[in-house]
Amino acid sequence: ARLRAAGADVLFARFGEAFEKTGEGQFQFNPLSMQDYVSLLEVVEDVTTPVHVVHFGCCEGSTVRSEDALDKSLNTGLRSVLYLVQALDRKRERSATELSVVTTGAVSLTDPEECTSPEAASIWGLLKVAAMELPQVSMRAIDLDASDHQMSDVALLVEELSHKSWQAEVAYRQQKRFTPSVRRTEVVDTNLNDSALKPHGVYLITGGLGGIGLSVARWLAERYSAHLVLVGRTPLGEQSGDGAKKT
Repeated sequence: ARLRAAGADVLFARFGEAFEKTGEGQFQFNPLSMQDYVSLLEVVEDVTTPVHVVHFGCCEGSTVRSEDALDKSLNTGLRSVLYLVQALDRKRERSATELSVVTTGAVSLTDPEECTSPEAASIWGLLKVAAMELPQVSMRAIDLDASDHQMSDVALLVEELSHKSWQAEVAYRQQKRFTPSVRRTEVVDTNLNDSALKPHGVYLITGGLGGIGLSVARWLAERYSAHLVLVGRTPLGEQSGDGAKKT
């Protein structure tokens, strides 16, 4: 309602069995059907451009108490977003598309207990990868405060969705806005004698044997005379060529 009051063209879609129009500007669709998402995006394109999709399937907080509840939460959360991203990829020729996924309790800022919904946290990881594979789609995750889920969040969310300064990751805690940042820090010298790595220790390295994994293995062998177990999906020689023979 607030977005409409601000002059936006808004279509509302609920989860259901199959794609169909249920009223003026209202639809239902199967969250596990990429084709339903494609059909929905085609309807949106006929109404307004640019297209801004807002996904609310995982913003109710964690209600997982059983395996069935987890499966249901993943269907309306992670899996649903995955099919939506695939539909956006199918429609990749369209320009100026935005995707915002709203979660609750998906991330922790200072207290690990803030992350009350690990199934919602998985969506943040998905969006990080999807944003690199679909650079034509602007993607962001917005996490609301699970302990303070009030009507005030609605105003904050509307403002965020209208924000001209796009941030890929945003979290609200006690009505304050937080975004990740990188800052310079001093590197403290580490006493190798206090290291968890021990001379002649045995270490298991899995994956990355065509690059960084093999480099770490070489470093361990040279620095600690370590006994190494290297595990990969393909024979070591095929992954690393001459690099494997040299170690």
